[in-house]
Amino acid sequence: MTEQAASKLRYDDFIANVIPDPAKVEPTLLLYGFVGGGGAEGAVRIYSDPTLNKWVDVPEADIVHTMPIPDSKFGGSYVWARASAQIKPGNAAAAATEAPRQAPQAEAAVPTEVTLRCFRRIPPSSSPCGASL
Repeated sequence: MTEQAASKLRYDDFIANVIPDPAKVEPTLLLYGFVGGGGAEGAVRIYSDPTLNKWVDVPEADIVHTMPIPDSKFGGSYVWARASAQIKPGNAAAAATEAPRQAPQAEAAVPTEVTLRCFRRIPPSSSPCGASL
């Protein structure tokens, strides 16, 4: 490339953040949406639209770079993540149906042993509750 042609090029600033070393390119994914706190510690939640009904949770450690979406009414960000990231999708409808199921699981942790007692008078030759000895 000639020096004159090179001077007309405009390099995009974000590339140096996504690929700091062009000799060691790591595959990435480009996600975009609205960034908030994740469902788990150390995770970032990226909502796909302003209704906030669908999202993906991405480990914060796997986020390579973010930048705001220009001229977006609600804000939002472009998010580059490592392609190897454990991305977990979610949605509000599924979260709402899972919430009632979690309460019984919490109760199951409480000891459930029950002691049965018979309250009927039995003759001395029989065992309680009709069981044979």
